[in-house]
Amino acid sequence: MKILLSNEIFKLKRQFFLLFALFLTILPVITGGMGAIISGGKTYYDLFFFINNQYSMFYPMVVFIIVSTLFYVEYKNKTYITWILYRYRKLTLFGSKILVSMLVSLIMSISLLLIFGGLVLGLNIFSGLEIQNHEILRSLGGFLVETVMIIPVATMMGAIVINLSRNMVISSILGIFYGFFSCLFIGMDYGKFIPGAFSYRICMFILDKDSFYENVRASLMYGWISYFLIATIVFIMAILIFNKKKKIER
Repeated sequence: MKILLSNEIFKLKRQFFLLFALFLTILPVITGGMGAIISGGKTYYDLFFFINNQYSMFYPMVVFIIVSTLFYVEYKNKTYITWILYRYRKLTLFGSKILVSMLVSLIMSISLLLIFGGLVLGLNIFSGLEIQNHEILRSLGGFLVETVMIIPVATMMGAIVINLSRNMVISSILGIFYGFFSCLFIGMDYGKFIPGAFSYRICMFILDKDSFYENVRASLMYGWISYFLIATIVFIMAILIFNKKKKIER
């Protein structure tokens, strides 16, 4: 497993798509910062609200790109069968790619968090951005919870798409669609049944409880049940699709 993990990390270092994924990750901070400067300053809540809206749309795309790249490299270079011939179990190969993908996705998210912190500090000094300590702590906590919720589902969805299509373009396009689809339900009451939309509302709920659904207790119950149910389904589907015997193995 250790060899496979190091191998996956080495592969990502040489991929152009990783730079594009990094750009998509920090794009919300760039647009949010420019908006705050042009408008002459915002409250911390307004700034975080805007950036999180963008993040909830772009970040699932980033996760799709990262996991798709790891699987696509095998199909592109025709090295998939090599690992099988070395008697590595498919589940081990699958697990190494998923673990590295999740780790890199998390690092990407943390990079945005650090840049966002620099933006807040800069705006506080130069434009008088209103900052409350409790807002910062709550927003950071909410942001991390949202990220941890997005990564597993988006990773498995991306793994399903790339292993069915074996096409990076198709996977990227569907990743964009998935990001937009999640954002589409953010303001809707039944968005609690959509993992991406629910994770966004959880984040904002931690920062401001008034931003959540009307029936808090019921919404939390239905939202979490739906989230874990969907996460379990896509996890099982991703494994089954990857484990399916391919023509080259017959």
